[in-house]
Amino acid sequence: MMRKALIAGRIAALGAAVALATGLAAAPLKAGKPAPDFTGVTTEGKKLSLSQFRGKSAVLLSFYSNSCPACDMEFPQLRELDRKYREQGVQIIAVNLDRSRRDALVFPRNYRAEFPVVVNGSAIAERYGVQPIPANFLIDKEGRVVERMDGYNGEELEDGVRALTGKPRAPKERKVI
Repeated sequence: MMRKALIAGRIAALGAAVALATGLAAAPLKAGKPAPDFTGVTTEGKKLSLSQFRGKSAVLLSFYSNSCPACDMEFPQLRELDRKYREQGVQIIAVNLDRSRRDALVFPRNYRAEFPVVVNGSAIAERYGVQPIPANFLIDKEGRVVERMDGYNGEELEDGVRALTGKPRAPKERKVI
């Protein structure tokens, strides 16, 4: 019985990985749409649901994998954004696409992250139409997607998080040549 459950779990994980790799995942989630709720298990073994933050905090939902160089570059910034904006009402949640808790802990330990990290998040990534990674979703307090950011751009990421606090950056001065 346990062997059948293990095999079924592996088949489901393989199916999610194939869907992500071949582009058969759900259509990309767009701004203004409700963010799909999910429940996952964190690296600390606690259940975490997106809905537990609705009405309380805006959320930066970040999808990553240890095999992604851009994700490795982004993770220290996630830690800094967490320290800078948590008290201003922004909760960062990272969703690791690797299968094991041990793998999911690599970046949080290396960069001393204090925000929750959900383990084995391929099914969550599929619901959000994540491809490529890193992928970040800025979600307002009402649970709506404000912005989707594919790839890593540190300045845009900070601008997006700052906007969630209601304090967007002043427009940049442009030089005309």
